[in-house]
Amino acid sequence: MATSSFGKPTVLSSNDEAKRLAEVLDAPAPSVKKTGLMKQIERSDELLVKLLSRLER
Repeated sequence: MATSSFGKPTVLSSNDEAKRLAEVLDAPAPSVKKTGLMKQIERSDELLVKLLSRLER
C-alpha cells in the first residue's frame, strides 16, 4: 500500500480519486519559465506594497 509523505497509508475511496491521482502524477512539472514568471510577479507585488506604504506616510 502506498504511503503519504507523513508515513500514513494512502487510501483512495473511489476509482475516480485513483484516476485523478494518476493524472496529477503524470502531469508535467511546472516549467522553469513559468516558475521564473511567478517569482517576478511576487517580487513586483512586494515592491508595489512597499511603494504604497511609502505613499501613505
